[in-house]
Amino acid sequence: MRTKVKRLNFRAWLYRIAHNLVVDRYRMHKPTVSLDQTNTLRDPSPTPETILQAKEEGQRLASAIKKLEPHLQQVLVCRFINGLSHAETAQIIGISEGYVRVLQHRALKKMGAVLSEELS
Repeated sequence: MRTKVKRLNFRAWLYRIAHNLVVDRYRMHKPTVSLDQTNTLRDPSPTPETILQAKEEGQRLASAIKKLEPHLQQVLVCRFINGLSHAETAQIIGISEGYVRVLQHRALKKMGAVLSEELS
């Protein structure tokens, strides 16, 4: 019985050594992060500059939408401003869901052309 007790103590001793080595390794090699990489000090609220840019972009998009035909305007407003699905938009306008997708594609293509003209 005496040899069994010594063997258990040896195992515990060996386990403790391995544990301490692992702890020492993690202490020595802690991951470091520079202050530039941390976002904890940043204020999550938008800056005045960001708010102004978003407002200007919204105005540009609104003016571009106004240049489209009324049925294309209606599809874009339902889909992207009101957040309706294709099926809900189709039901409101009274057309098929597939035709809503076609009109949405056409409207977005025309909006892209209008916006690119404005930037030129």
